[in-house]
Amino acid sequence: MAPNRKEYSEDLRKRVITMNQDGFSMGKICETLHIPKASIQKMITKFNKEGTVANAPGRGRQRLTTKAEDRFIKRKIKKDRRESAVRLASELIDVLGKKISPQTIRNRLHEDGMHGRIARRKPFINARNRKKRLTWARKHRDVDSSFWEKVIWSDESKFNLFGSDGVVRVWRSPGEEFKSECINPTVKHGGGSVMVWGCFSANGVGKLVFIDGIMRKEDYLKILKDNLRQSVAMVNLGNEFIFQHDKDPKHTAKVVTEWLAENNIHVIEWVAQSPDMNPIEHLWEHLKRKIGNRKFSSASNLKAALQSEWVAIPPEVCQKLVNSMRNRCQECVKSKGGCTRY
Repeated sequence: MAPNRKEYSEDLRKRVITMNQDGFSMGKICETLHIPKASIQKMITKFNKEGTVANAPGRGRQRLTTKAEDRFIKRKIKKDRRESAVRLASELIDVLGKKISPQTIRNRLHEDGMHGRIARRKPFINARNRKKRLTWARKHRDVDSSFWEKVIWSDESKFNLFGSDGVVRVWRSPGEEFKSECINPTVKHGGGSVMVWGCFSANGVGKLVFIDGIMRKEDYLKILKDNLRQSVAMVNLGNEFIFQHDKDPKHTAKVVTEWLAENNIHVIEWVAQSPDMNPIEHLWEHLKRKIGNRKFSSASNLKAALQSEWVAIPPEVCQKLVNSMRNRCQECVKSKGGCTRY
């Protein structure tokens, strides 16, 4: 293995030559610049012979891959963002007839601005719902902020006793984190220790209700009967409020729809597969950050912590989330109904 040698900068080498031409002795140059005499002698010799202190072009280790091979590597990764550098290195032996290390593959991708990152967890959006999301976003992106301040947002969420699920890593460039091939699709409510229903408006949070067992349409209707009006009063919305819930079958069940109509509750139209349009999703994330990585010995302990942190959420947080609705709609339009950063 070749010994490590310090590479002096070109500016420092020029200073050596300048001092030598100004009549300074080699010892004085050594003392001033803290460079060994042997190195100073080599610089002076090189300059006298070649008239320059710059390195000759082509020095150093030669690049292992050609430009065509670099393009091939990038095409392979962009075709399959979950491909690992180790697996690709093995494939390239057969395809290119050349052994390329996984680190070399990573270096080529880094040169193109691509790095291994954890895939964002986003719901799968089919073509039909992309069109519906786009239509909805175009319709609502220019509504006055006073409209959103009348809305009381609601949803269910799960909270684990012992942390979260695993992660998936993908290759992506800056700005690609929400492309379909770079996200980790999720399905809502894949199990969990504690399920809750909650609601909020720009003025603050409403009730937080714990759900025991599997929630049926009758259970959801009871939650609304017992908690919706109370929550509206808690956040001072009055009678002209607008209720939001998603397209979950329990939410759109006939008994629920009829009760809402009988009680003259205006429900905002909603689009399936659109949790990113509902700011309460970020309120759940706020709540999860507050309980952090704490491990709870029982569901009752977790419930107590959730209730305590829920009522402590300041109105300023709620207002900021509601104020984001215009940007949410604009990003949905920009992505043509696809995933957004929300």
